[in-house]
Amino acid sequence: MGRHVPGSTLANDNLKRIVIRNISQIEKGMSLVGDNVKDPKTGVPVGEGLLPYGMFTIADTTVVTPPSEQSNGQWIEQWRINRGGTIATYTIAFTSDIKGGTEIRVSMPPSVERKH
Repeated sequence: MGRHVPGSTLANDNLKRIVIRNISQIEKGMSLVGDNVKDPKTGVPVGEGLLPYGMFTIADTTVVTPPSEQSNGQWIEQWRINRGGTIATYTIAFTSDIKGGTEIRVSMPPSVERKH
């Protein structure tokens, strides 16, 4: 039986596990950031609008760009996570490699919304 992840992800169980592990590492890393730490480029507090970090559940997955011959098998998905009432969206790029594997790139959440 496979790992259940809600939504329309095309990832197999192994890729799902890797994506969840990568998101978990990012979330745990952000939980260690103090409130007074600012982004050196923008001066904005790193944690502003993004708390709480750490524990999360996968709320939904959506295929944004499906794989095609023109994209050499690459596809892009958005994974929405729920951090106890705060929804964050991660963008995941999956790219097939020449050895038959898949490279995964997880982008930090550009958008966060609070559930009311």
